[in-house]
Amino acid sequence: MALVPRSGLRRRQRTGRVLDGAVSGLAFARRLQHRVLQLRRVGQRALVERDGRQHGARNFLWDFYFYVDNASQTATQSLEFDAFQFVGGYNYMMGSQCDYGHGVWDTYDAASGHWIPTSISCPKFSPNTWHHIQWYITTNTGSHNYKFVMLVVDGHSYPVNTTHNARCLGWGDNVGVQWQLDVNATGQGCHEWVDTATLTVW
Repeated sequence: MALVPRSGLRRRQRTGRVLDGAVSGLAFARRLQHRVLQLRRVGQRALVERDGRQHGARNFLWDFYFYVDNASQTATQSLEFDAFQFVGGYNYMMGSQCDYGHGVWDTYDAASGHWIPTSISCPKFSPNTWHHIQWYITTNTGSHNYKFVMLVVDGHSYPVNTTHNARCLGWGDNVGVQWQLDVNATGQGCHEWVDTATLTVW
């Protein structure tokens, strides 16, 4: 599978390995910094986990580019982008999605297990072009909550300032990110490519 190059991005700058998601409809290329990361494919998701723990991390800056094909315009229910931190058994699932069905960005409330709509519009992303997403999110392990602070989409900033509670699941400590394509009732396939992804934690 060949990557779809972003304008001005030279092939030698792209690192990591490529997963061809013929079954899941997801193609994924990665370059993540800040220690060693693992890549797993789980169903319809591409999952990147940090190998080890980040107990002290409270700030998360997630920056990546993605590209969708023409089929995404009619086959996609939502494009899901999740960062997560597991500390002391608590799951800080910092999930977000562009909900094509409702035309807004949603954030995930781990405690209730529900998507919560924001007031930020999210029209369908134009196909065959690279889009740039940046999320700034914080966690508070003392009060077991996390806050979506700011979303930047293709250079446009949107304050979010929404706080959700973590959920105690008893999982081992970890931190990572994942991308997921959710298809709509048509059941048609679609593809998403991800490139130049960085998760910076401090």
